[in-house]
Amino acid sequence: MKFLIAVLAFLAVIGTAQTPSGGPAVPAPSTVIATIDGKKVTYGDVEKYLRSLTPQMQQNAMKDRKEFIREYGLMLRLNAMAEQAKLDQKSPYKESLEAARMQVLTQAQISEVYDNFPVKIEDEQRYYNEHKDRFEQVKLKVIYISFSAKSATHPADGKKYLTADEAKAKAERLVKEAKAGADFVKL
Repeated sequence: MKFLIAVLAFLAVIGTAQTPSGGPAVPAPSTVIATIDGKKVTYGDVEKYLRSLTPQMQQNAMKDRKEFIREYGLMLRLNAMAEQAKLDQKSPYKESLEAARMQVLTQAQISEVYDNFPVKIEDEQRYYNEHKDRFEQVKLKVIYISFSAKSATHPADGKKYLTADEAKAKAERLVKEAKAGADFVKL
């Protein structure tokens, strides 16, 4: 019951308090928002956990803050129970924790290198100048010849649709003219 009262107090703080600019007030990280099995849970604890979630999960958590805090409290309780039972030292949980840790650290290292990789603008320009052939752009012009499976007339402008054979013959004629040096744009 104390947990629920603390959750409701927390929701009142983040849901109704406002800054002078009219935005929602953010409690100090040390603000205790709940006590679970004698352990104080601060706004900072919840905020850290929230930041570890994917953007979609964060958005869902903010839609129903009360439920999010309840779930967070339940996870803390279950986590404490699992540690007390030393489940983290038993198979297959021990191996799963090690694998998850390895994945998180691998991703952390990749992010660190990526985020802190020093590339100077001068280096980028030099690389571009040395490899311009890899950055060529091609302009493409095409001639679109529409056709219909059956001979028909377009209702909007009254023009006759070409059949597939007529469209193929027209395309072959245009290719010959283009290869002979005719102006492609005029074709």
